[in-house]
Amino acid sequence: SYSNVINKLKEINNGKEGKVSEEYINRFKEALCDNFNTPKVLALVNNIVKSNLKPEDILATVFEFDKVLGLDIEKNVLNSENQNKELSISEIEEPIIKEILLKRENARNEKDWNESDRLRDELLQKGYQILDKPNGQFVVKI
Repeated sequence: SYSNVINKLKEINNGKEGKVSEEYINRFKEALCDNFNTPKVLALVNNIVKSNLKPEDILATVFEFDKVLGLDIEKNVLNSENQNKELSISEIEEPIIKEILLKRENARNEKDWNESDRLRDELLQKGYQILDKPNGQFVVKI
């Protein structure tokens, strides 16, 4: 499945620059020329991930495939460090986001729900979803 491929690619990501495998690229092109044989293409992605290629070459090859497939594989592998991770206010590194969170926390403490909602929407536009929990507010980068 997609999530298995992403997790495996995250696991093998060593930060090194890899080379695209010509063998797999040719097989990819053959599958596309075969009436856009999507099941064959996806099976090929799984085969690459399980192959004996160097980890960086696996990543380079799958990322090259994804330029055609458009599944955001590279984005989900490389930009996932804080993706879907709940962060407290103290863990946020971006000053503007931290400032908005603090303002929202104050608005909630003062029971100014309209301002709290407005700030929540502002954070959402900046790519952060707020999670209000009993032990405080957390954000998830989306």
